[in-house]
Amino acid sequence: MKSRFIASALIGLMFASLGGLALASEDCPRVPREQWKPEADARAATEAMGYRVAHIRAGEGCYEVWATDKRGRAVYARFAATDMKLVSRVIEREVAMR
Repeated sequence: MKSRFIASALIGLMFASLGGLALASEDCPRVPREQWKPEADARAATEAMGYRVAHIRAGEGCYEVWATDKRGRAVYARFAATDMKLVSRVIEREVAMR
């Protein structure tokens, strides 16, 4: 019984992650690199949002940017490489120290 539950959970997780991959490819269409905007545009877009860029990587159709905000929290953002549209952004939650 327990192994059946674990197997069901793993299968559900697999399908959920595949759905996320499908959405990512729609947000970041795979186009030839000649059609991409320069990496400097991704840096400028990130800095315009008030973040300090630590690292930029060209992913599959998107620029992936690691940065920090004014409060020092880690920020991960993805921009579509063809038009610099913000696809996703994750900001580290602050954890209260006791």
